[in-house]
Formats: sequence, structure tokens, C-alpha cells
Amino acid sequence: MQLTFTSIVSIIIFSCCFSIFLKIMLKNNMLLSRVKYELLFFCLAAPIMRLIIPIEILPLTHNINVPYILPDIMIWLNRTLLTLGTFEISIWNAFLTVLFAISIILTMKTLIDFVRFYQAVQLNEKVEDTNIIQLLEKILSEKGKKVHIEIRWTADYSSPCIVGIRKPTILLPKKEYELEDLEHVFLHEIAHYLHGDLIINFIWSLIKAFCFWNPAVYLLDKQLRKLLEIRADENVIGKK
Repeated sequence: MQLTFTSIVSIIIFSCCFSIFLKIMLKNNMLLSRVKYELLFFCLAAPIMRLIIPIEILPLTHNINVPYILPDIMIWLNRTLLTLGTFEISIWNAFLTVLFAISIILTMKTLIDFVRFYQAVQLNEKVEDTNIIQLLEKILSEKGKKVHIEIRWTADYSSPCIVGIRKPTILLPKKEYELEDLEHVFLHEIAHYLHGDLIINFIWSLIKAFCFWNPAVYLLDKQLRKLLEIRADENVIGKK
């Protein structure tokens, strides 16, 4: 089995259709309030699985007859570009090789960027305010979670965020905070960690890098982040 031009077209169309469907669902507040997150994540998982499993395994997946629709393009793509002994390299095979090489390079770059980012986070100043630290410990205790989460100041972000999979760290812009506001911030960021959003974001970043050629990843990126933020917000208001 090999990745054909038909496969690429099928992957793009399938994943884009699901991306648009998910975008429509997330724009409809009434519908969103009635739909379970499991269904939304299924709508998100379907095109993602189609992105990372591009091989046409079942006859059902050959859902677009590209050779019939675009015969001239198929003939051109199958034209021999280079001959090495008895081995012929077509234009399509050369294109796939370049595409795969770029995907690997971007994926490696993403991994390196993550490592550098987490190293840079450790250089930020730790929050020493006992009231802030005790507030975070109180929230974690109420949730029954025995996990250590650091708090550090940051000048790189205008809003709080949580980073780190093995060693979670909440980054706070350095300014004065009311404890009530901080409680909402901590509930939101802790929800991201407890829901596994940091792992989801990490894996998604790798998928985005590897599947950079598919426009659906850019559509899905916004929908995924919105869905994770909505779910974390509901944790703050006590719905989830």
C-alpha cells in the first residue's frame, strides 16, 4: 500500500468537511449547551485520525475517483522523473519524498522548540507570596489532587497560562491580583491540567507540524483551542 494522490485529496476533503462542521457547532451556543463534550471530541478526533492514518486500508476509503475526474494530472504525476538502474522515480514519488522530509524537519523543530520553551520557563521568577501559594494549594486540596504545581511570574504573556506536562507551572503576568480573581484563574488553569489539555496540545502540535500540507489542521487548530477553553471555563462556573 502506498500514499496516492487520491489518498491526499480524500484526506484533505474529509478533514476539511469535519473541521467546518465542528466550527458551525462551536458557533451555536444553544446547540453547544446541549451537546456532550464526548460528541464534540469525536468530531475533532475523526479528522485528526484521518490526518495521521493516511494509508487507504479499506475499499470504502477510496471515496473519490480522482483518476476519472483529473486524468491529465494523474498521467503527469506518474511520469518518470528519474531512472536509477532498473528503479524509476515518478514525479509523485519525488513530491512525496520532499513532503515527508519537510514534515520530519518541522516535527523535529517542534520538539526542539518545546524543550527550549520549558527550559526558558524555569528561568522565570518563582512566586513567593504565601497568600497566592496557599490559595492554589487550597484549590488542589478541595479537588482531592495530590499534585505539585509551581507558580512563576512572566513578562512574555499578557494572560495567565499553565505549561509543563511532567512539572506543571502556572505563569502569571506580574501585576497586582485580587485573591478572588486569582481563584478563577487557578480553577481555569488547573482544569486544563486535570483534563489532560497539556498533553492534547503537545500531541496536536506534532500533528500540525507533520501534516502542515493539509489546510484542515489550521481550521482544526482554532476549533480545538476554543473547545478546550470552553471546557475549562465551565470548570470555573461549576458546571463540570
